[in-house]
Amino acid sequence: MGVAFTLSTMTVHGNGDRAVRKYTGTPPDPPKASVSRWYPIALVFQYKAYSAAHLVQSGVGETIEIGSRGLRLGIPDELAPQITEMHLSIAWPAMLNGVTPLQWYVRAKPAWRAPGWLFVCIVSHEFRTAGVRSRQVMAACG
Repeated sequence: MGVAFTLSTMTVHGNGDRAVRKYTGTPPDPPKASVSRWYPIALVFQYKAYSAAHLVQSGVGETIEIGSRGLRLGIPDELAPQITEMHLSIAWPAMLNGVTPLQWYVRAKPAWRAPGWLFVCIVSHEFRTAGVRSRQVMAACG
């Protein structure tokens, strides 16, 4: 028996108009063609979501899967449909020299949306040391 879901496409206007796919019902698996391997890794992150270089929304979530070119994110709040870019600060499980906490900073573009999760394509990324405030927020979130 197949899984029922409805796909609706809407156009996001602004810098680089594009269609955004939204699902209602049980979502299908995210696209796997562009990423060779997926790793089920749950890491807490903070995000800032932008539309045309303006901050629209911020919050916290947890990664579901990580690939070489994309991330599947669990986000409890619905993202605004006009989001064109996200900045993620992901709490990295390994420490620098066994002492200094790290965070993986990722710039990403939303690609697929479904209730409770979001698939994003990685635009750029780097590792940074985590400041005191970031560590407190990440510790409070899990």
